[in-house]
Amino acid sequence: MKLFSKDVLARLRLFRLRRQARKHPSPAAWAALSERCLAMGKVEAGYASVEEGLRDFPTSERLHALRRLIQKESLRERVKSLRQSLRRRPDPYLYARLANVFRQLGELSKAESIAEECKTRFPCDENPYLIIGEIRTERFKQELMARDGRLAVENLERAVSLNPDNLKGRMQLAELYAALGANSRALPHLLHLAEATPDDERIRGLIAEVGSRPVEEGELGALLRAAERRRRTPYPFPGGECPAGGGGTPAAVPAADPAAIRRAAAGLFGIRNLKALYVAYEPAGPIEVKEDPSLQADGFSRSAAKILKAAEASSRKMDMGGFAQGFLEGSFGRIVLRRTQGLEVALLLEASVPIDVAAREVDTFFDRIFGSHRIAARARRS
Repeated sequence: MKLFSKDVLARLRLFRLRRQARKHPSPAAWAALSERCLAMGKVEAGYASVEEGLRDFPTSERLHALRRLIQKESLRERVKSLRQSLRRRPDPYLYARLANVFRQLGELSKAESIAEECKTRFPCDENPYLIIGEIRTERFKQELMARDGRLAVENLERAVSLNPDNLKGRMQLAELYAALGANSRALPHLLHLAEATPDDERIRGLIAEVGSRPVEEGELGALLRAAERRRRTPYPFPGGECPAGGGGTPAAVPAADPAAIRRAAAGLFGIRNLKALYVAYEPAGPIEVKEDPSLQADGFSRSAAKILKAAEASSRKMDMGGFAQGFLEGSFGRIVLRRTQGLEVALLLEASVPIDVAAREVDTFFDRIFGSHRIAARARRS
């Protein structure tokens, strides 16, 4: 005879886990409680448990990973809900929300595709142009590809023409023009912003800075192509963000020191079942190479360099921006690839090593090199 239903037993287990976590707190106890909540479909309770655990253990990687998982799953559910709503009743506001959810997930190509669909259905709505303009502006800052800059300008200009009071679009346009040295194009937008927000000291400062510069020579396309060739814009992006490790003086992301890269790479040696490691930096070339004696001499480093080069070329050809990360699996094991600010890393691992474990170690490696700049960039992407 059953004295208790499955539901009662499940709630009893949950009660015991919660009591255990509060009486004897530890990252494992809070994680077990959160995972049990998720298994029962109590997503909000699971998230609350993770947050409570992080207040006690703010550096716990397990709890941070669990929070990211819950946030991602929550966003996935929101994607499903918004897609269903769009099928029932297409609406530009819903399109914008869906595109922004994909941006939060880091799936920028899908976000841009949704915005393009919205442009086709609702060509007089400003939001899809603004979303594409923002995506392309961010990519231009990171990769300095002339095509991204051109599409950013075209879409932001269209958003502003549809709604002259779109201050967000105007600000992005002004900053982009100012970074390119297109001062006569930046100034009208800055003056409009100053009229709308007369107490904004930052805008007044930008007006003074741009007004003191010489008027640019040449058309916008030439300025974009020149920035792509130089791998920097004539002036820093306002607010201290400079693309591709440069942009006037100073650079927002400092050039990495090869000695610092070598020291940080030592942390990657601690990954269990690491068979080979390749680290290279554009100005200096290969910096750290470690290969298992059983492998062909320099075989992995040569292969990794070719794979990274091909991935970068393919990514740009497909209009996806520069290559950022990738994973390969096969009889050889698992390969983790990462590229940021000219710094490249490739790891060859035994098949038993979880990809997420290696990815976290690589994240830590890049944080040690670029510090707060990379952490801030990851926060913006998330």
